[in-house]
Amino acid sequence: MVREGSSSLTREVLLQMALRISLVVIIISGLSYQHILSTLYDQEFDSLDKYIVERGDKESAIFELAEDNHQVFREHFVEAYKQNKTISNDQFWSIFEPWKDGTTHLQKKAFTGYYRPEGLFSHGTTAYIGPDAPIEQQEFRNRLYLAYQLVDRYSDAWTNRFANVYVSMFENVNIVHWPGLPWADNAESTLDVTTEEWVYITSMENNPSRESVWTGLYFDPTANEWMVSCETPVDLEGKNLLNVGHDILLNKLFERVFNDHLTGAHNFIIRKDGRLIAHPEKEQELRANLGMLDILTHGDDELLDMFNQIKTEVINTNLESKVLDNSKGNAFLAVSKITGPDWFFVTVYPKELLTSAAKEAAKFIFLLGVISLVVELLMLYLLINKKILNPLDLFRIAITRIDMREYSSVAQGNTPLPEDNDNEIGKLARTLRTMAQSIEQYSSEMELQNEHLELEVRNRTQELEKAKNRAEKQARIDELTQIPNRRYFNEVVKKQLADAKRNQTPIAWCIIDIDFFKKVNDRYGHASGDIALKTIARVLHDSLRESDLLARIGGEEFIISFPNTTLEECWILVDRVSQAISNTVIKAEEYEFSLTVSAGISGGIVGQYGYQQLYSSADRALYLSKEGGRNKVSSEPMRERLT
Repeated sequence: MVREGSSSLTREVLLQMALRISLVVIIISGLSYQHILSTLYDQEFDSLDKYIVERGDKESAIFELAEDNHQVFREHFVEAYKQNKTISNDQFWSIFEPWKDGTTHLQKKAFTGYYRPEGLFSHGTTAYIGPDAPIEQQEFRNRLYLAYQLVDRYSDAWTNRFANVYVSMFENVNIVHWPGLPWADNAESTLDVTTEEWVYITSMENNPSRESVWTGLYFDPTANEWMVSCETPVDLEGKNLLNVGHDILLNKLFERVFNDHLTGAHNFIIRKDGRLIAHPEKEQELRANLGMLDILTHGDDELLDMFNQIKTEVINTNLESKVLDNSKGNAFLAVSKITGPDWFFVTVYPKELLTSAAKEAAKFIFLLGVISLVVELLMLYLLINKKILNPLDLFRIAITRIDMREYSSVAQGNTPLPEDNDNEIGKLARTLRTMAQSIEQYSSEMELQNEHLELEVRNRTQELEKAKNRAEKQARIDELTQIPNRRYFNEVVKKQLADAKRNQTPIAWCIIDIDFFKKVNDRYGHASGDIALKTIARVLHDSLRESDLLARIGGEEFIISFPNTTLEECWILVDRVSQAISNTVIKAEEYEFSLTVSAGISGGIVGQYGYQQLYSSADRALYLSKEGGRNKVSSEPMRERLT
């Protein structure tokens, strides 16, 4: 006869087995899913790597072609210019003409079309020569005439791929071949082309390497096209003769970016400084902002996270292409540099596209596991009912009493167990009886031991907490001077800069260096030098305001941050500190001496200047103090603007 409670024990055993087998099934399914998914990831990673290299080469072709064209133009122009061929007055005015507004232009036929003496047809070219250009100089006329000849020579071939080809000169000249658009003839007489980006970026100052350079992206409403311009200076013996340029029409490129993509993926283009060039979801915003959309300030956190990862792993490492794992966006980022304008083509491939096959395989494995679980539980249930149901019921009762701490009931035999069975169940029953006796004996001892262990753990935890606090203090405090070190300064100053930026309040920094400190060590010994450092650190600490932040950042170098302080106020504070140090007599063993310091200060409004600019400016100012004889406070104008 089955005792009361046996059926519940059966359910418990079956439930435990079901849970264990279910756990195994889930683990196997999960491992299978991870293995399949990992394999798919590796395959797709390799596929994306090949794809992005080919795509980058494809999109770079037009930009590389522009630079190649310019190299051809430069070589031919310089070669022809060296021949020093003089253009006669009749030759020059046979193609150019003066206008009443003081400017000089190509004659109308250069745009509407005419047959040249050699039988070639010329058309589509206009020229603007400002009223102040040295039109009477022979060398200038030679350059103008030669520039027109070469523009006309290459125009038909090059405008097959480009909107135009043009030549600019810093004498306020632009000769442009643009079929259907008389650009120069529409220009105002007050136009100064040297103020245009596509001219001034070629200057010696802006382009010291004298290679091809690229303008920023812009939208031309006349052509209804997005454009970017390639400009190449043509120099001879250090003199700029002219600059040759192409305007690159980007609508077709953008169409490929938006429409030619891998299934389920999307593409976009960025510039290395964070400017967004093309994005299928940002087209209207780009148009509204005239192509000036900065990812850093746009407010799109997902796009900003992608850019930061691309900048760290591709741009800053000067890689041409790479496939990145963007865990935050749950996607692969395939990145390739577009040669020329420092752009980067990015394909965003969502990882969820790879999970379907892995999920299907895992589902199949899980289904097989569930079927196996049902069969196993059924067989186990039949075995329990036939062989061990009643003994297990007795075990349940005995274990329940042990669980209720009724050890004596089981230990003294008041609770029946199948001890007479001559099998494993009988052995287990006898073992359980012995276990109950042992538990009864040792339970009190275990309680005492647990109390002792808990007390020991509490004491040890307190000791570890104290050690942790000491270690954290040592990591942030300079051991010799007992003032903050560079690490602590960097941690605190971040908050000061953030507060200053938020409140638009000024902040100033000062870097202080002890003058001729090496002589102190050489003359009085390093022990005296240490006393001098501690003395000066104490004078600095006592001379500053509570809100000021002082730290030792080097051997004899200190730094101070003055929040909510203008550069002028900082100067007064630092001068006072410098006087206090020079007036302090340092007593080191049997020696007494005084020291002076040199200081460099910097300051401004955060938002205009940041950490690096403040530090660099103060450091350069310190150098001025040292070069100026030391024992001085110096500053310099801030040079870099925070972007």
